[in-house]
Amino acid sequence: YDVVKVCMIKDIIIIDDVLPKTYADEIEATLFSQAFPWFYADDITYGSATEVAEKTNGFSHVLNSDGRGSQFSSFIEPLYHIALDKANIVLSNPMVLQSRCFMQMPQVTKRLHNNKHIDATVPHLVVLYYVTDSDGDTFMFDGVDVIKTVTPKKNRVVIFNGSTYHASGTPAVSKRCIINFNIVGGYNGN
Repeated sequence: YDVVKVCMIKDIIIIDDVLPKTYADEIEATLFSQAFPWFYADDITYGSATEVAEKTNGFSHVLNSDGRGSQFSSFIEPLYHIALDKANIVLSNPMVLQSRCFMQMPQVTKRLHNNKHIDATVPHLVVLYYVTDSDGDTFMFDGVDVIKTVTPKKNRVVIFNGSTYHASGTPAVSKRCIINFNIVGGYNGN
């Protein structure tokens, strides 16, 4: 991968209404259709070795990982290109390191957030897209301190440096559904 300067992006970028409404609606309809396969997981987060990891169950669907792709990846992948374009982030040779969909169902927990983690150890960007409105904010950390929380809102995207530890909140009221892209490529910005 050409990962030169990817790690230079320091801002947390939030863009509402990132996609045309018809595309956002089609993504939501597809993910909640009978044709879209979801797979149950006892834990959909990765706990750090220094914390007590309580499992966060939910459902996942791998769009692209290790060269294996879902039949839905070509339909959903334009999303990250549109998001990077709207954020004025230009990458040379952008590639999807991995892309996945996650869905958490409402549940009762006393935790403020699930296990904080990073998605990959190589320099990358995270493009996190919210498929629906829900509770269960996304938390971003600088060490142990929460530096930003983002509420899931349909057609909202959050773009941030992949070395930023983050965690989902567990929804208590409505299902939480996101699409997560980990993107590598040379950053041509400031």
